[in-house]
Amino acid sequence: MDKPSAIAALVLQFGLAKQHIASGIGPYIEQLDEHERACAAAATAANGGAAQTGAGAPGAGAARVADAVSGNGDQLAAQSAQTSKRQRAALDAAEDSDDDEDATRPVKRSNSGYDPDAAAFLVGLRRRHLSALAQRTLAAQTNYLADLKRAKRDLLATGSAPSFPLELWDDILANRAIDFDKIFTASFSHRIEDLADWLFCFHRWNEAVCTAFPFRRDELIVYLEFFTDLFNSIHKSHHSRVIQADAAIRNAASSDPGITLCDKERLSVLAMRHVSPWGADISASRSEPAGRRPPSRPNRLTGQSRAGSSGEICKNYNRGVCQRDDCRHIHRCNRSGCNESHPAIDHETTQGGGGRAGGRK
Repeated sequence: MDKPSAIAALVLQFGLAKQHIASGIGPYIEQLDEHERACAAAATAANGGAAQTGAGAPGAGAARVADAVSGNGDQLAAQSAQTSKRQRAALDAAEDSDDDEDATRPVKRSNSGYDPDAAAFLVGLRRRHLSALAQRTLAAQTNYLADLKRAKRDLLATGSAPSFPLELWDDILANRAIDFDKIFTASFSHRIEDLADWLFCFHRWNEAVCTAFPFRRDELIVYLEFFTDLFNSIHKSHHSRVIQADAAIRNAASSDPGITLCDKERLSVLAMRHVSPWGADISASRSEPAGRRPPSRPNRLTGQSRAGSSGEICKNYNRGVCQRDDCRHIHRCNRSGCNESHPAIDHETTQGGGGRAGGRK
C-alpha cells in the first residue's frame, strides 16, 4: 500500500472511532516519513550524493498531513454521530408503534372455536391418581390424537410396522378397544371360536399395540398369562365366555385410563362377571345384540332349556344315542314341522299316543 492510501485508511478508522485525528494519526505518519527518508538515504548512497529530505524539521510532514486531514476527519466523525442519533430515534419510534399495535391487536384463537380456559369440566374437577404406566399411556394417546392421520402416516412410513389390518391402526393409536373378530376375519372366513383363534388375534394385536406404545409390552405379557390360565381353567364348551370376558375387559380399559391390563386383581373381578355361573353378565352372548339372550339348551330327558346352547338340534339325540347331560345342542325332534321334545326315532310312536322318556311335553 502506498502512503496516500495508508493515510486515507487511517483517517477513516479514526473518524469512525470518534478519536481526535491529529493526535492519533501523528505517530503513524511519522513512521511513514521515517520509511521514506530511509528509502531516500539508501537511494542517495547508491548514487553517491546527498538527497534532499524535504523542508522543515523531522516530523513536519506528518504534522502537515495531519492538519490537512484533521478538518475532514472531524467532519466525518460529526456526520457519523448525527446518523447514529437519527437511527436510534427511528428505532425507538418503531418500537413504540409496535407496542401500541400489540396492545390493540385482538388475541388469536384456534379455528375450532374451543376455549380451554372456559371449559366447564374444570369447575370442581377432582384430580385422580393414575399409575405411572397409565400416565405414560395417556400422554402418548393424547399426543397421537392431536393429529391422528399424521401419526398413522408417520408410523407406516417407517416401514417397520407389523402386519395388521390397515383400517385398525387408527384405533390402535387412539388406544381404543379392537374387535378381535375383525383381526381374525382378515385372515380367515369364520369368527373366533377357541383358544387357538384367540391367541392368533392376541399376538397380532399385541405387536401393533407395542409398536405404538413400546412401554406396554410387560403389561400385555401379564395379560396374556392371566387369560391363558383362565382358558385352561374353564371347560372348552365355555371358552366363548372367556372370549367374551376378554372383549369386555379391553373395552373397559379403553374407556377408563385408570385400568391397566396388568392388575390381576382387577382383571379377576371383571372376568368373574362373564365366566362365573353367578356372574352379572353370564347371560349375555358376544355374538348376539345387546339385550338379547343366547339360544337355550334343553335337558336330554326333559327337553328343558339351558344357557349356552349352540342353537343347533342334536342329531345324536334324534337317533337315540346322545347320553350327554351337558350336550351343547338342542334336544328336540328334527322332523319337519314337529319341534317337539321327543327324539325323531320316537316321532311315530308319540304321535300315536305312546312314547318313551323325553316324549311330548
